[in-house]
Amino acid sequence: MTVPQVSSAPPGKTQAAVQDGRKVVPTPMTGTIIKVMCMVGQEVKEGDVLLKLEAMKMETTLSTPVSGKIVEIKCKEGQTVTAGEPLVVLQ
Repeated sequence: MTVPQVSSAPPGKTQAAVQDGRKVVPTPMTGTIIKVMCMVGQEVKEGDVLLKLEAMKMETTLSTPVSGKIVEIKCKEGQTVTAGEPLVVLQ
């Protein structure tokens, strides 16, 4: 019997993946971006809100799991995203 792995990240906070020396924040679930609350060039600290996502008729606030400078935002308001899709890139 296989036991599923459960993320230790609190709700609304995902784990960042490192890609080419940059930290990539993915979406934790499939949904629609309802509000982008950050901008390129902005310095963020762990826990700062990046965006709001609607999934299954519920609104989720996505916070950054790491501190850094936003170098790219890969989504826009109204866009449907799938679980694991990169949303914000930090340096």
